[in-house]
Amino acid sequence: MFCNVDSADVRLDSASPLADPAGCGQIGALGVGCGVTATLVERFMAGRVSDGVRVVWQVAEGARTAEVWLERSESTSGQGWMRPSTERSFDNTAVVELDRSAVSEQAYWYRLVALEDNDPTVIGTPILVEAQARLDSRLVEVGPNPGRGPVRIAFALKHAATIEVDVFDLVGRRVASPGRGAWPAGTHEVVWDGRARNGELTPAGMYVVRYAYPGGQDRRGIVRIR
Repeated sequence: MFCNVDSADVRLDSASPLADPAGCGQIGALGVGCGVTATLVERFMAGRVSDGVRVVWQVAEGARTAEVWLERSESTSGQGWMRPSTERSFDNTAVVELDRSAVSEQAYWYRLVALEDNDPTVIGTPILVEAQARLDSRLVEVGPNPGRGPVRIAFALKHAATIEVDVFDLVGRRVASPGRGAWPAGTHEVVWDGRARNGELTPAGMYVVRYAYPGGQDRRGIVRIR
């Protein structure tokens, strides 16, 4: 009892004896009931943001499901699914869910589940969000070293915080402060133009770049040449 085999519509007719008592509600990706639109995923994507994992999903208009929800698994084999607590918003007709409980060091699988004919059914293909490499607060790169022009100072910040990037001479005097204030987590870069705080070019010699962040600091020696 298919809808219309001649036109390749092989959904089960809603009156088919296979549709209800046996629980065989689908053939392949097609739904049950002629003239009824099955729940199809038009959009499903997930990626890391600064405060967790952002998932965007959208189902086809006219879907017959009563409810769609997001599930997450921490297993590499895609087992142990659970519904994470997310912050939900909307982007036009798409649903946006922010999973703040997702930590950067852990990989996660995400999938969509729809309630169809009172039975939970996985729709779409699960998405893997890879773990991020551990981010430590440190100086990443200072250079060119030795050099005579501007100095690029790249630094990593584990959590959003107030930091200081200063340049000192060998007797401990602060020469310049190319980076200060509140910065978000991530890798950033500031440039020291080689000038002292009074605007004059610093003489050739050895200097120390100090990156201070909550709970610690990192230092790197540089050589200025003429």
